Amino acid sequence: MRAVWQRMEHLVATKRAAAVLVLFAFALYWIEALGWPFERGRDAWDYMTYYLSLFDTHTPFTEVMLFRTPVTPIALGLPLSIGGATALEVTMAVFFAISVLAWSLAALAYSRLAAVLVAGTLLVFPAFSIPFHEASSDAVAMFGFSLFALGLVRTAFRPSAARFVGLGAGAAAIALTRPAYVILAAGFLIPLCIRASWRSRFLWGVAYLCSVVALVGSWTLVNELRYGDLTLSRLSVAGQLPRVVPSAGPASVRLTAIVQRDVLSLPPYRRLHVTPAVYFDDPSEYEWIRLLGIADQADGIGSGFRLLKVAEAEAPPSKAHPVPTTERKGTYGHIATSMWHYVSLPAYRDQTHLKPAAWPVPAPTVSVSGHPRPNPEALLPSREAITFGFLPCASNEIARCILSDPSAAYSDPAQARRYREVTSTVRRWDAPLGTGQSNRWLAIQLYRVSHYFPPPWLWLVVAAVMLPLRRVRGSGALAALLGLGGLVLLLHAWVVGFVGPYAYPVLPAAIFAAICAAVGVRGERVTGEGGG
Repeated sequence: MRAVWQRMEHLVATKRAAAVLVLFAFALYWIEALGWPFERGRDAWDYMTYYLSLFDTHTPFTEVMLFRTPVTPIALGLPLSIGGATALEVTMAVFFAISVLAWSLAALAYSRLAAVLVAGTLLVFPAFSIPFHEASSDAVAMFGFSLFALGLVRTAFRPSAARFVGLGAGAAAIALTRPAYVILAAGFLIPLCIRASWRSRFLWGVAYLCSVVALVGSWTLVNELRYGDLTLSRLSVAGQLPRVVPSAGPASVRLTAIVQRDVLSLPPYRRLHVTPAVYFDDPSEYEWIRLLGIADQADGIGSGFRLLKVAEAEAPPSKAHPVPTTERKGTYGHIATSMWHYVSLPAYRDQTHLKPAAWPVPAPTVSVSGHPRPNPEALLPSREAITFGFLPCASNEIARCILSDPSAAYSDPAQARRYREVTSTVRRWDAPLGTGQSNRWLAIQLYRVSHYFPPPWLWLVVAAVMLPLRRVRGSGALAALLGLGGLVLLLHAWVVGFVGPYAYPVLPAAIFAAICAAVGVRGERVTGEGGG
């Protein structure tokens, strides 16, 4: 093997090798597609809606525009508008191949062996390829983070103010793909990993931070000018499912009165005699989005859902549904548990969005805490939540998520007409997604690989041991990349808890750091004075 490697090593850093890697990754994608048919990913309908509403002066989906950010809608919507689901799947295959190449090129800065090992490992790492077989923000974020990692390494090895401006722009682009990645603004500390004068470090950090702030801030200004809300994404202020106790305080009384008048008077709720106490007891996401819409209608978008937040603050401690401290979002125990899940649980494809031969008819009611309530899967989007797009829909059947008569929700005929146009296009784009047949044998093998592949925590242990032990050239860039990836996971663990796909874009950093630290070229710390 050593003799073979010595004969081939000089080929690794050639353009021909890069082209072969891209073609191999592209071919591997289509082999995996036999077991993982291309399907709709999380929130794909809303990203399609966003793309179709991007240039609407008065969109009927205002909240879609304020809850989402533009990069994923453009990345998904542009191929769909050109060639439908087929063009989108080809685009995802290209994204996958380029992402593998980006990580490999970043590893090439450490050694040629590292470049080969990183490429080979990522090609068989299930969590790396799974997102690209779904239409969602996961694949776009993964593609963006791979380019950011390449930019970070090259900037660390050959730093300059211009390179840090470009790296900051890359961080901003990922933040406009998935808002939580705004935490990458912390990358202004990357210059501390580079041997240079303090003046140079300061200028590089400022260049990076100004680039991030300028681009992200520009988009928040667009939201202010178009929709009256200076925000990157309203998800950051929407909070969690609120706990409301009727009559607990002035805001609770006001919110209860609105719900009693506008919600519980509707036939599905009136027929089951749903009381305010039952309605607010453990609400579903369907009702949560309705309550967000109620808060907006009551006090305006600029209120930041204040009515819900004050009503929740008024609620006294509850003994009816005690929640263990370690499971409460935002607590140290919950954050620690979520972080452990992110680095330990295997990634696998559940194929939840593959379409069945016939959609089952949902039950009209569900029982929550012993009380009957209308089943969200059997309800159409509520009038209060219609501007949120498909977010409140509890069904995977798109027909149940679209109003047949939007004029009941929109008094403006032009907006009702635009609603029909947008939802009709979304339905057409969605039709072929998830209709492919899965090769069962191959799907099982891919599932097994997911469970036998070394977990991320093991790669992190290897990196933690090898970084101080071998002191490879450019180890500071590896530490910076791991630190930024950790901050992304920490923010997700704090705000939403454990959601497996949120970790996919940054997990390759653990593999990358472990391999580069283990087989990278040992040498002096990277310098900023012409080093490279």
